[in-house]
Amino acid sequence: MIYKLILKRRAEIELEDAIEWYNSLSKGLGFRFLNSVRSEINYIQKFPKHFQISKNTFRQAPIQRFPFIIVYEIENNTIIVYSIFNTNQNPIKKPG
Repeated sequence: MIYKLILKRRAEIELEDAIEWYNSLSKGLGFRFLNSVRSEINYIQKFPKHFQISKNTFRQAPIQRFPFIIVYEIENNTIIVYSIFNTNQNPIKKPG
């Protein structure tokens, strides 16, 4: 079963900021980042319980080749993405 996906506003902003920043470093790098995020989200939708619960009901999925994690939780048949979190930040800023 593929779960419905909800991307919270915070996650949208973090994703947009990261894409813009990576594109400023190297042409096309932001789009490679976006493709990695999409790939991981597709995996999460197919196998939402693959990643263990890290805090309360939140799970964390690492993004391949980039220092980011997807912070999400599962509610019924819905995956709620709260953050596309840059792991170089202070972990206190991470939701959950």
